[in-house]
Amino acid sequence: PPRDVKGTEINEKSITISWKRPSNGHYTGYDLNYVVDPNVTSISVGRSATSITLSNLGPATNITFRVRTYVNFTDIPLVRYSRTITITQLTKPLPPLAGSVVANAINSTSIKLDWKEPERKPKGGYDGYRINISPPDENNENNTFLDQKLFSFTITNLYPGRLYSLSVRSVKATQESRGAFANGGAGQLTKPSPPGE
Repeated sequence: PPRDVKGTEINEKSITISWKRPSNGHYTGYDLNYVVDPNVTSISVGRSATSITLSNLGPATNITFRVRTYVNFTDIPLVRYSRTITITQLTKPLPPLAGSVVANAINSTSIKLDWKEPERKPKGGYDGYRINISPPDENNENNTFLDQKLFSFTITNLYPGRLYSLSVRSVKATQESRGAFANGGAGQLTKPSPPGE
């Protein structure tokens, strides 16, 4: 059978599945199928192929992919198959709604971040959101994971008068969306320290 079957180049609408050729044995090509519930698609590719890109998929969608080698005997009408290798891979989720991530400085050490959930929810909803902070706060923290029901978060322990780049990513299982940046990517300044501090 093929070796090291894995998903690479994963985004919201496509996945590239790659594999290594079998270490030995005679084979004609690869027999592939993938399941995007409830549809099954089958494909055969030649022996030189080591990857395939599946496109027109939905965000945060589980794809079950199966690959096996086959031998097509030309002298007799017979096809033999290797053991099937199966993987399940999730496409990336959608980020929070475009333009909805807004940051406002509360004081010299805190910024409040608000956002709206993505346009479409995957089956079972999102697992939560990851807030990314750059540069890190006083505790050297640069990200925080939040429950899926929260659409607002106050970041504390920041430095006065500093510009922070802030983004929010939707999380589903092992995948995170691309970041949706606060204030259109302009970031947010914390307020300066009051006089005498």
